[in-house]
Amino acid sequence: MKFVDEFCHKYQAQARPSSRPFRRAVLVPYSVFEAQGMDAFATREYETIAMVDITMPEDRFRALLEHDSWIERAGLQDNQYFSNNVSRVANMIVEHERECRLRCEHPALQKAWEQYQIMLGLYGRD
Repeated sequence: MKFVDEFCHKYQAQARPSSRPFRRAVLVPYSVFEAQGMDAFATREYETIAMVDITMPEDRFRALLEHDSWIERAGLQDNQYFSNNVSRVANMIVEHERECRLRCEHPALQKAWEQYQIMLGLYGRD
C-alpha cells in the first residue's frame, strides 16, 4: 500500500503484521441500552482485531507525537475552517511535521527552538 510505504519512509519505520491479537468490545447500540439498561453490558460481545507491529527510531516517534499533539491543540480536527482551506492548511501541517522531525533528530536545533519559544513567551507571543 502506497500510504503505508510513505509512512514507513517518512518515519524510517518498519511495519509488519503482529502475531498478537487485540480484543475490542463491540459497541452496544443506544437503542439496546435504552431497552435493556445496564443489563445490555452483561453479555458484552468482543471482536478480534488484527494488530500491526511498527518499529521506528525514537526521535521519529517523538516527532510524530509532538505533531499529533500540535494538530489537536491547533483545533484542526473536525474544524470547518480547515475543511474550507484544505490546501493552505495542509501545507502548514506538512511543514510543521517536518519541523518536528528535524527538531527531534537534531538536539541542538531542539534546544535553539526551545530558547526561541522562551523568548516569544517573554514578549507575550505563543
